[in-house]
Amino acid sequence: MGVDPQIKEHYKELRDEIRKIEEDLVKTDQAITILKKLEATGKMSPEKQELMAKSVRTKIYYSNRLNQLKEELVITEQKLQREADGKVRVFDHIYPGTKVTIGTSMMYVKEDLQYCTLYRDGADIRVGPIDK
Repeated sequence: MGVDPQIKEHYKELRDEIRKIEEDLVKTDQAITILKKLEATGKMSPEKQELMAKSVRTKIYYSNRLNQLKEELVITEQKLQREADGKVRVFDHIYPGTKVTIGTSMMYVKEDLQYCTLYRDGADIRVGPIDK
């Protein structure tokens, strides 16, 4: 409610990509650490030196991409917050188990609700008297 589904889907994709890049960045850091230990012992073959250079370039790429994605995520979150002023007016019933989403806030209905308004209050969804 209150948010363009495409923006919400883009937000989810950004979060997933950020998570994947963070995992890849950790793996790259681990590879660099191992290769630096080899370098310190003086047992670094030309192939390992090439792998080290490639790992450092990959780390720089991932770091830059991660910063870009985080900036885009902040902008998308701001869009979601601005557009998330929807209300759900219940004139009959909302049954338990129903999932209500307004903006980035979500609530599972736990009891039968009737003749009320569901609205966003900060990060939560509140239930109030029905308004017109």
